[in-house]
Amino acid sequence: MIYYSLDKKALGPVPVERLHDLFRRGVVGVDTLIRAEGSRNWTTYRSHFLPIPQTWEPAWVPADPLANSADSRVRMGKAPSSEYSGMVKAGWILLGLTTFLAFIPVFGFGTWLVGGMIALVTITLAIIILARGGTRDGILLLMVTFFVFPVAVFLGPLVSTLSVAAAAAGSNSEPHGALDPRFPFDLIPPAQQPKH
Repeated sequence: MIYYSLDKKALGPVPVERLHDLFRRGVVGVDTLIRAEGSRNWTTYRSHFLPIPQTWEPAWVPADPLANSADSRVRMGKAPSSEYSGMVKAGWILLGLTTFLAFIPVFGFGTWLVGGMIALVTITLAIIILARGGTRDGILLLMVTFFVFPVAVFLGPLVSTLSVAAAAAGSNSEPHGALDPRFPFDLIPPAQQPKH
């Protein structure tokens, strides 16, 4: 029989199997203090039951630790990336596609209307990814959404439209001033040729 401590209160005694069940459900953690019945010394669950090396990572616990299903078992290490990989892909596709559309001349100004909504969706996805254990992917998605995406969506349409406008203006310009003496006068009818 084992006593355990939650919120500075000694609870129990409970059988060892019950204590392990509480641990699997996330009620008791690796640092929860426990002591055997008849003992005066308190120790952590980790030091008593888990011979874990120093490189141990904390257990990943599902959102509902009290759920009783096969997917709700406590797993050691990081959450599998398959649980959030679809959200990571969706976030990058939304950001990439919107940024690509922003660089289409004139049409890119439409991304100013949807850029805020896209940013809100990717921020939400990044927070969910972080909650499911995808620290690197979630933080990277947040950083790009906050710092790169707004600049690209704001400047993309301006740069692309002004570049096209400048190129169009440069190709339509005619020389000003006197006619070039090398101008092929033989292509102009003689009555319309300038007099010297």
